[in-house]
Amino acid sequence: MATATTVVADRRLAAAPPAGEGVPEHLLQIRYLAAMAGLAGVYLGAARLGLLAAVAQRVVSSVWPPAGIALAALLLGGVRLWPGVWIGAFLLNVTSGVPAAGAAVIAAGNTLEAAAGAWVLARVCRFRPALDRLRDVLALAAFGALLSPAIAATIGTASLSWSGQSTTAQHPQLWLVWWSGDALGVLTLAPLILTWAAGPVRLDALRARAVETALLVLVLGAALRVLFVTPLPYVYLVFPVGAWAALRFGPRGAAATTFTVALVAVWYTVHGSGPFTTSSPLDNLFLLQVFLSLLGVTKLCMAAMFAERQGVQNALRALSRRLLHAQELERVRIARELHDQVGQALGAARLNLERLDAGAGRPPDAAAVAESAAALDRAVDLIRTLSFELRPAVLDELDLAAAVRSYATRQARRAGLELSLEVAALAPSRDRDVEVVCFRILQEALANVIVHSRADHVLVSLRAERGQLRLEVRDDGVGFESAPHEAGAQRLGLLGMTERADAVGGAVKVRSRPGAGASVVAVLPLARRGSGAT
Repeated sequence: MATATTVVADRRLAAAPPAGEGVPEHLLQIRYLAAMAGLAGVYLGAARLGLLAAVAQRVVSSVWPPAGIALAALLLGGVRLWPGVWIGAFLLNVTSGVPAAGAAVIAAGNTLEAAAGAWVLARVCRFRPALDRLRDVLALAAFGALLSPAIAATIGTASLSWSGQSTTAQHPQLWLVWWSGDALGVLTLAPLILTWAAGPVRLDALRARAVETALLVLVLGAALRVLFVTPLPYVYLVFPVGAWAALRFGPRGAAATTFTVALVAVWYTVHGSGPFTTSSPLDNLFLLQVFLSLLGVTKLCMAAMFAERQGVQNALRALSRRLLHAQELERVRIARELHDQVGQALGAARLNLERLDAGAGRPPDAAAVAESAAALDRAVDLIRTLSFELRPAVLDELDLAAAVRSYATRQARRAGLELSLEVAALAPSRDRDVEVVCFRILQEALANVIVHSRADHVLVSLRAERGQLRLEVRDDGVGFESAPHEAGAQRLGLLGMTERADAVGGAVKVRSRPGAGASVVAVLPLARRGSGAT
């Protein structure tokens, strides 16, 4: 069972407009119009270049860069920029001989393609422009390059037929060329724009790899020359170079390499040179599309997988450091408690006993005896509390439900919280590890409530349903908006809960909104495979 850690908070979606807080309304309007006009101009210019590869019909290209530009622009700037796509597409078609009505419909199809792709990626796939996760690369390939171009191809070919620019017999071929050209534009242009716009470029890292970067450029140039100029073309020669770029320079390197290869390959193929010139112009471009698509997708996937692996390794190293630090802090806390509280109580009892011993033969001092007993009671209570936090005996002697009730009641009373308990009777567990994990998550969740939430009321719920154990800790405190890995002092606790749940095949979900409290829900299997359950 895969672990899922989800934080549901009020966040601005990638497709939403910029906030523009503190900026006058007229300046926001000027910015918006400028961005829209800039997108229209870039779209039109890229479309003019794309028409160089139009062999099936004068406005249907086998390589359509504007598709990638439009998708990237709407992902980065928001779907609200869609008029820029429509204006650019309309101007291109109407100046290419398509009637105004037909040009408007074609432009609508191009706009809907970009808007639909951006909406699905942002809202459904939770897409990250950095392309440093394999799921983002696959989502871009599936929704951005395979599905959304079908919208423009379908509307566009129908519009060409309706406006008399093509015949019904040409529909299948035009549709395929339109769809594949847009898909290639998305796979070559969108990753380049998205990855380089996703975050700041670290100049120190570039300077540190200046020699390797120069060597990569030289090797790539030599490979492209062999591929398209010499009489010994070997189409897969650029794949090792692409792997080098992906593994050493990440998604940005993979995207830049794919774009460079695509630029050179399209230029030479259109001008009749290279390995993709042995058939008809349309067939040549189709073979080139397959080649470039494979290059782009495989290298982006390789870069994303390597980036994910590095991210996991970095997270493990950071977790290890935080755990060692937390372990040391816990040792300091226990030592302080033993020294300050237990030591003082036992010291006071010892002094009283010495005073009683010095007065042997006289009636015992009742006040000294009572004071000693109280000191010993405090020491015993503190030792029990420390012992309970380290390993609750009730979890071994009774059951999980009793341990949850006892611990939640004790912590709520000590913190002055109003407590609501909804703890159902549970059947005897066949997996003690799951019970321990559940109890530790309860401990961490209640600690976060007490330390961070400033809550007045806390709800603790525990029940079994559909073969799973469900624990919920909900408070009415200040809440938070950050993701778990950004939540400041809470991050170690939230990460620890996630790691514990993952160890037994469970999941933790954290929901919070500023001012509306927080909820921690852990769903754990009642019995795991291989745990000895029958």
